[in-house]
Amino acid sequence: MESRPAYERSSVDYLVEGLLKIGRVHAGLASASNEAYHSLRLAMLTAPTAKLFLHSELGHAAWHAGMDAAAKELADATMALFPASSERSFAVGRMLYSADPIRSKAHLKDAALDARAGELVRKIFVASLLKERTPESIDVAAEMSKQAAKEHPEQATALIQLGQALILQGDFAAALPKFEEAVRLNPRSPSAYASMATTLWSLRRYEETITAAERSLDIQMRQPSTRSLRGSALAMVGRIEEALVDFNLAIGDAPDDPRIRCSFGTTLLKSGEFKRGLENLRHGHATGSQQKSWNYPSARWIADAERLVAMEDGRERLLRGEGAKPDPEEQCRLADEICMPKTFFAEAVQRFSDAFAEAPELLRDQEANYAAASAAAGFGLGRDAVTDSAKRALLRDDARRRFAAAVQTAEETAKLGEDGAGKPAALLKPWSKPSPWRAIRGSATSAGLSAAEAAEWDVLWKRFDALPRRPTSRVSR
Repeated sequence: MESRPAYERSSVDYLVEGLLKIGRVHAGLASASNEAYHSLRLAMLTAPTAKLFLHSELGHAAWHAGMDAAAKELADATMALFPASSERSFAVGRMLYSADPIRSKAHLKDAALDARAGELVRKIFVASLLKERTPESIDVAAEMSKQAAKEHPEQATALIQLGQALILQGDFAAALPKFEEAVRLNPRSPSAYASMATTLWSLRRYEETITAAERSLDIQMRQPSTRSLRGSALAMVGRIEEALVDFNLAIGDAPDDPRIRCSFGTTLLKSGEFKRGLENLRHGHATGSQQKSWNYPSARWIADAERLVAMEDGRERLLRGEGAKPDPEEQCRLADEICMPKTFFAEAVQRFSDAFAEAPELLRDQEANYAAASAAAGFGLGRDAVTDSAKRALLRDDARRRFAAAVQTAEETAKLGEDGAGKPAALLKPWSKPSPWRAIRGSATSAGLSAAEAAEWDVLWKRFDALPRRPTSRVSR
């Protein structure tokens, strides 16, 4: 019996395989971009005639795979093989989206201005304008998106792009409703939630930033920038350990992204990992500072990190009995900037106390930090936890008394009506550092407090929570 000959794969097989792999890229599997490119390349090599559609999809895969040289070569071949048309302009513009943004924009503009151009062409052209980030391109993107939103109010894409343009114009308050409406229209859009998270971050609404970023990541897991943003927001509310998990995952997916590196670096500084933080900041700055659109103050962050590393080294010398005793101001800086992030709370209390004994006038500006260190030590937190229960009770009592006085002042200010508008939050800002207060609050029920003391802390937190806060966004869970 003769064996059946092996099936020879055709260009159609490779094309279908490539398109399916591009679908996997859009679903968040970045590693599929190289596979998609090679499948589509085989489709073109085995095709009896070169088709513009095939060139376009191959260029799309090359863009996703970051293969800039291949994308440029393919764009030149497409220009030579096919006559001028809006379809050719769109294909070439999409190929060059990362490899040559200026040429990409020109070709996409030609395609978008064609009367027959569809929504996909307009969407990608607007995306290229937003990527350019010049005032002129942002204004054009905003106008085109606004018009598209009027013509197609049922589509979320135009609203998302309009909101992104408003972000780049600095109008975050106007951008937020666009993303809220986009989410209502398309609750499965990761881009809408990610853009909402960016806006909420800029408005300093960190808990809501976390929620919006989580919704985006639930829909599409592999989003390094969104994961990094959630990490930054987690750090701002004192959830440092969770933030570091997010950053490590984001770095794994995008190891050379300068913004992620710098955000990771600043979070490491908050966790007391000063040397590692400096290393990541230098990594991010070296790449990011070469970009025209770079707007991170990374040079200043590096200088701050270098200062913290030097202070940490100085503290270690002091602990070994080397060097002169620090002056009161330096003692406060060591307590606040080194001991607190590294969770040496008892040491921080001692350094503050020594400083105030020599220079009582420093207490006014450092009282909130002193109270936070006292509370943390009083709850038995930190790497140098206080074990004496009587001493811990005294530390808690002192911290609660100082915190209660600050809350009372803010409450009295809030009663002034318009004259006190915004002032309670400003008065409590020094007392609102998320770490270690968040840890203190979380441990209050398990620290072996008496019922009376636990009730006093509970009332204090309720009074603190009742003070005026910013409005919230409609982010569905």
